[in-house]
Amino acid sequence: MKFYLALFLTLFFYSPSSYAETGRKSVDIANVTDLYIRTTSGNVNIINQESQTAEIDYNKKKFDKRCVMMIEKIDKKLFAAVVNKPGLFGLSGECLVDFDISIPKKMNINIKMGTGDINISNIKGNLIYKIGAGNMHAVGTFNKLRGRTGSGKTHIEGLMAGGSIKSGQGDIDISMSKLPIKDSLDIKTGTGYVTLVAPKNSDLSTDLKTGVGQIANEFKDNPNASFKVSIRAGVGDLNLKSIE
Repeated sequence: MKFYLALFLTLFFYSPSSYAETGRKSVDIANVTDLYIRTTSGNVNIINQESQTAEIDYNKKKFDKRCVMMIEKIDKKLFAAVVNKPGLFGLSGECLVDFDISIPKKMNINIKMGTGDINISNIKGNLIYKIGAGNMHAVGTFNKLRGRTGSGKTHIEGLMAGGSIKSGQGDIDISMSKLPIKDSLDIKTGTGYVTLVAPKNSDLSTDLKTGVGQIANEFKDNPNASFKVSIRAGVGDLNLKSIE
């Protein structure tokens, strides 16, 4: 609620520039547990650094007079948001901003964006995202996963728990470094190849279906297993692979 109040005040009292601009904002994030990103378009790159200060570099590639950017810490959350101020007849501006963000390794990430690619490197925490069109590439240790993509490739390494991924179009590649004692992973895609890699001899209950495509499963299915995997594809191959 505090974030939306701050954003409301920013929208009506801040007059942004209409030219391209780059810059950096440093934020003291002691006790911050979550990073929230809300943006219309642009690429987001997130890496870890051993510091209690977040460094947020931004590049306003397209940023007309109806675009507004806000970077603020509110309670235990750090927000980076780019929005459109409503214009005449409801028209909005074109806002294209790239972010390069350095944060401590342990941080939950929540991203909602229209178009653009996301790259996350060496972060430990929960991962929640929604992308209209763009690629997701995340490497780290993820205790919770919930993702949705309209179109674009998904590559996630270091999943330690279950979760869900939905994609309209695009390949999905998930690597699990460890299976939880009890959980489930649900993957759905309209069109695209799905590859799930898990440790060798993992005890899995699998439910795999594709409308058009091949299914390959290197694991012995155990209906009574405590970790359940469900994968659905309209068009595309499904592959479950084992690693040492």
